[in-house]
Amino acid sequence: MHQAYEEASRRYVFVNIDTNDKNVFMVVVLDTHENRVHGHFLLDLNEEYGLKGTTE
Repeated sequence: MHQAYEEASRRYVFVNIDTNDKNVFMVVVLDTHENRVHGHFLLDLNEEYGLKGTTE
């Protein structure tokens, strides 16, 4: 499962891809002007907000 979010200027799209860990996502940042992947990172909401994550 994944979700995509477009930021206000519509230049970047952020694609959140689920992982096996609750509240942890692989985020891929797409540059729509350059038609390329701008970057990626692992977003761990458990770490960021002190949530209790569990493996699904």
